[in-house]
Amino acid sequence: MTFLLDTSLWIDLTPTRRPAPLKQFIASYVLDPEAHLAEPVRIEVLRSARPEEARLLETQFATLPCLAPTLHLSFLG
Repeated sequence: MTFLLDTSLWIDLTPTRRPAPLKQFIASYVLDPEAHLAEPVRIEVLRSARPEEARLLETQFATLPCLAPTLHLSFLG
């Protein structure tokens, strides 16, 4: 089952913001083979990251498959 790692998870994983036990718990999700990233999440996380955090995050982001954006429009006639 594919799952999306959302912004709140990444914020809690950044080095200076949360305690180590929480980061270890989150890491199991990041390392899961079914974990995916989406470009809007990537942009949102990097926008608020400090430079050293952004470097670490980009390294991690590079290991994850990125979900392609899709556009579904339906018109009611």
